[in-house]
Amino acid sequence: QSLAEDSGGKIWIGCVGGLFVLDDEGVRDISGITGSNPTIWTIHPSADGTVWLGTERDGVLIVRNETIAGRLTTENGLAGNDVKFIHETPQGDYWFGTYGGISHYANGNFQNFTTKDGLASDSVRSLKDDGDGTLWIGTYDGGISRFRDGKFFNFNTGNGLFSDGAFAIVEDQQGRFWVSSNQGIYSVKKADLNAAADGNGTSITSFGYAKQDGMMNVECNGGRQPSSMTDDLGRIWFPTIEGVAIVDPSSLKTNPIPPPVAIESVEVDR
Repeated sequence: QSLAEDSGGKIWIGCVGGLFVLDDEGVRDISGITGSNPTIWTIHPSADGTVWLGTERDGVLIVRNETIAGRLTTENGLAGNDVKFIHETPQGDYWFGTYGGISHYANGNFQNFTTKDGLASDSVRSLKDDGDGTLWIGTYDGGISRFRDGKFFNFNTGNGLFSDGAFAIVEDQQGRFWVSSNQGIYSVKKADLNAAADGNGTSITSFGYAKQDGMMNVECNGGRQPSSMTDDLGRIWFPTIEGVAIVDPSSLKTNPIPPPVAIESVEVDR
């Protein structure tokens, strides 16, 4: 379900009800440290050696030296105990995406955001951090939220997105977002999203890709981490329920010129 490499080169593997590590000595089952053997959706190793585990029901587990050093749950202030991603910012604070909203964790304190605060959906699945304070938050069923300066702006099928699912959000070198959903993969220009959110009236056009474009199945997988990856050639890999779909943004060719239209006949009342 989840996979990560820590600063020492150790591979952490999260499973349904299990936790394993792979190092030079082989694979070891360390599920016992978690207590209730939760399903682990996401693993985030930090630079100081701490490993953060996002679970299905037990919130966030904090691991040091392969021992549980702490737990963060709704009792501590976490938005939801079903944790789909963990994101660490350059400043050393954290964002937890849950099926109860999204939580910002800094200096031991939580600040939660839900639909009551303007979030597109409380079923949060992905996050893209621009590094300038702008966050793009992908949801299971509400589209994408842009969070900037403490305010949300939402994008969905009602204002131009191909799908209301956003299981992974990846930016290519041309400034396009590639987003996976259970209807297929779609692309949209980040500049268009920003322009619309900033209120200049720019329309949003997204392009969807499905079986006719080469996908074996349009239903992508999400709610685990990682839900996508970009290889050294710039190709983006997305998991689906029938294999992997690979997008090569550099090979994408579009024709922005509308085709000429010729009206050949008109009928009225048959």
